[in-house]
Amino acid sequence: MLSIVFLFAPAFQSAEYWAKLRPETFEVRTAIEVNAPPEKVWNEVVAFAEIPPPKELLFRAGIAYPIRAEISGHGVWRGAALHFFNGTVCGTYRSVG
Repeated sequence: MLSIVFLFAPAFQSAEYWAKLRPETFEVRTAIEVNAPPEKVWNEVVAFAEIPPPKELLFRAGIAYPIRAEISGHGVWRGAALHFFNGTVCGTYRSVG
């Protein structure tokens, strides 16, 4: 009986693929309107405080955790750096709006 289950399991797993089922998708938009000039707000958005080290045992065992983040640049292209206790991840992104 168990061998029949193992034999037909792959066929049942591929049924969803062959049926071309598509999950329903939704679009979600969120906006926060701040009553302040962009110059004042921008400095608060891109300036991050130091993140205190976590106290959980998992992180003391060596799992990477962030210590600070930085956003730099002006104009359309910006740079971002996320500093972990054991290294840094850097990237660029395009500013919209």
